[in-house]
Amino acid sequence: MADSKRLAWIILTIVIVVDQALKIYVKTHFEHGEEQSILGLSWAFIRFEENEGMAFNWQLGGHYGKL
Repeated sequence: MADSKRLAWIILTIVIVVDQALKIYVKTHFEHGEEQSILGLSWAFIRFEENEGMAFNWQLGGHYGKL
């Protein structure tokens, strides 16, 4: 049980680190609207889009926008 829990934490940590690193890379190396295929696959792309809101394009009212 402890080994499976540890493995789950390791996988979760790797996924989060890769996700954040990819976000930083795209934000600093892509122009808005630019897209590149992933590993040369014709069906998988990374595209740089900025969302003005939060998840699912939700926004806070007033002049706060997103936090």
